[in-house]
Amino acid sequence: MRIVFTLWIALLFCACSSSRMYVFTASNKQVSYMGRTLQDANGNVELISSAAIAGFEFKGDSCIIQLSNLAGEGDYNYAAIELDNQYKGRLKVSSKLPESFVIKADKNRDWHVLRIYKATEAQNGVVVVNRVEALQLKALPAENFHIEFIGNSITCGMGNDTREIPCGNGSKWYDQHNAYWSYAPQVARALHAGFMLSAISGAGIYRNWNSDGPTVPQQYENAYLNTTTKTWQFSNFTPGIVSIALGTNDLSAGDGKTDRAAFDSAVFVNTYLHFIHTIYTRYPTT
Repeated sequence: MRIVFTLWIALLFCACSSSRMYVFTASNKQVSYMGRTLQDANGNVELISSAAIAGFEFKGDSCIIQLSNLAGEGDYNYAAIELDNQYKGRLKVSSKLPESFVIKADKNRDWHVLRIYKATEAQNGVVVVNRVEALQLKALPAENFHIEFIGNSITCGMGNDTREIPCGNGSKWYDQHNAYWSYAPQVARALHAGFMLSAISGAGIYRNWNSDGPTVPQQYENAYLNTTTKTWQFSNFTPGIVSIALGTNDLSAGDGKTDRAAFDSAVFVNTYLHFIHTIYTRYPTT
């Protein structure tokens, strides 16, 4: 009887051990990142640009991701979830403190692929990846080819998803924002390419839709796509192709409230050429 009892305890211990969830920091090498991201002093990782991704494979039928919101007072962000290459919807990330989200998967498979996209854009603030809880993690394989997409609201997916919150509803202008469904990530996914979005809603080459700046060229080299002094490390990402979709805001009629001078084609062309020269300076072989 003692032998049987001991064996039962041993089997119970093994069963409990096999289902234990382990904590992985955001900076763990098993978590892969793509897009404009930065690691902070505490080992958390900031998803900055539209469609910036944290991804990994996890074992079992669920995992827990801890996310927090680093944004202006009253502002929040959205994170789009892709599980096993299928879109599962958006999470609203509004807490400045780490918040846990449970991701449930199909029990018929041992391993699952999870990608967490920042659905909003750089000017909305930052989605912080704090940690992951799972049985086991594996890093995603690296892509062999990369594309950078530079643009405005069209490129970053502003207002393109009205399934959850119809137009005219919601409390913020970015409630319909979903970079996951922007043309840029869709192109990259179709080509199995790595990608990065450097896109700013309302911005142009030499003027914006309702102001003279700061424009995309004036913000492009900053890590947060703004005018602070944190320079983006271009060595972190080397694209084979750079796609630029800019000019809509330069050529627009504006917001109807802000006075702007007539469109200047010479300034537009010269600024565009200078910006292309800047990109070649950063990526000589693109």
